[in-house]
Amino acid sequence: MVLKSSKLLKNSRPMAVPCSSKHASKLNVWGGISYRGPTEFGIFKTNMDSFLYRDILSEFLIPFGAHKYLMNFILHQDNDPKHASKLCTSFLEINNIRWVKSPPNSPDLNPIEMVWNEMKNFIRSNNPKSEDEVRGLIKRFQKALTQEKCQNYINNLKTVIKKVIENDGGWSDC
Repeated sequence: MVLKSSKLLKNSRPMAVPCSSKHASKLNVWGGISYRGPTEFGIFKTNMDSFLYRDILSEFLIPFGAHKYLMNFILHQDNDPKHASKLCTSFLEINNIRWVKSPPNSPDLNPIEMVWNEMKNFIRSNNPKSEDEVRGLIKRFQKALTQEKCQNYINNLKTVIKKVIENDGGWSDC
């Protein structure tokens, strides 16, 4: 596994962001981080399936990978069945995208999970009242997600891996 490479790209499944209203909306967010910075975030309301995931990769990952890495990167994604579907693995192969899967049930080994946690805390701390406010906060968070922050998330993986090894494969608390 590549730990500190400018070719490492992190990806995650969608995340629900609740807003505090009587009838809360559910928004899903797709995004990635790399040593050269974050991808654009995709914000959508529908539940993700293999077709939507493929479309998201096409709309957000491909342009990012072409611009930042000339399509020479490794996509790191979790074990969500949509990610491993025949449709999506074929899409990755057709576009010459190399990819690896995170170990199962190991969000601490996936730096994008730290990003999602920070974003959820940021949104909650601003107490949005509407879906539009949540969307605005997601965009604000994305703009503040710098290359340096992405590098720190990725570099922290070294510490996490050491702790996981010390804990015989258990949770790292990092």
